[in-house]
Amino acid sequence: MLKYLVHNNNEHTSFIESLINKVIEGQKGENILNEIEYYFSSTEDNISCGNQVKINKYKDIGKKTVKGLSFRDYSLSDIAYFGLEEEDKFFHFIKNKFPKLSEEEWSAFTRLVVLFFTSLERDI
Repeated sequence: MLKYLVHNNNEHTSFIESLINKVIEGQKGENILNEIEYYFSSTEDNISCGNQVKINKYKDIGKKTVKGLSFRDYSLSDIAYFGLEEEDKFFHFIKNKFPKLSEEEWSAFTRLVVLFFTSLERDI
């Protein structure tokens, strides 16, 4: 799956580049279904995800108006950011599946998720 997430000179664009372009060029309310189906597959879970995640304009944490990915009025970067407040609860659940995962590694992962969604946002 990693080959779809990073740029490959033999491919036109990566999934991440495609999402960035969608945020830049997409219209408010437009979903990301085509991008998910193109880079991955048309499973029921992927279709549901692609239909739910939409391009939207909203205020970021700093109250600046940006364009990014959201569920209705909830930006994915905000959801990820505020999830950090409860990351210890998530960690205990994940730790059952990945017993060697340290709290520091889990914190790095959750921070990376926030940074990923924030990096897709564009000033408008």
